[in-house]
Amino acid sequence: LKCQGLAGRAGRCTRWVAPTAAMRIKVHVREKTFSVSCGDGGQRISWLANVGIVRYDDKTKGMELGAPKGVRLEDGTRLNMDEVVCARLPDGSDVWVMLKEDVGPATETDIR
Repeated sequence: LKCQGLAGRAGRCTRWVAPTAAMRIKVHVREKTFSVSCGDGGQRISWLANVGIVRYDDKTKGMELGAPKGVRLEDGTRLNMDEVVCARLPDGSDVWVMLKEDVGPATETDIR
């Protein structure tokens, strides 16, 4: 079984489901889009951002772009980098990796 939803500060699973085919998330980095296979989606959103950066910058494995500064949805909603992929995103979702040039000083209310 895999966790389909987390609740509370402790991040306890609220719903367990049978595993299905590997989740795929479309990760946008600048002008490129990468389809990332996430298995059961148990990784954190930060992992998804790092995969996108490494795939974008294949020669230096992300060193040119630097560390991701965040991940957002198409409507601009920023995701918590510590959330689990399958708990926050449905299969086939699109996310955009935010780089240092994309963000100013963040406040706690910016992250949902």
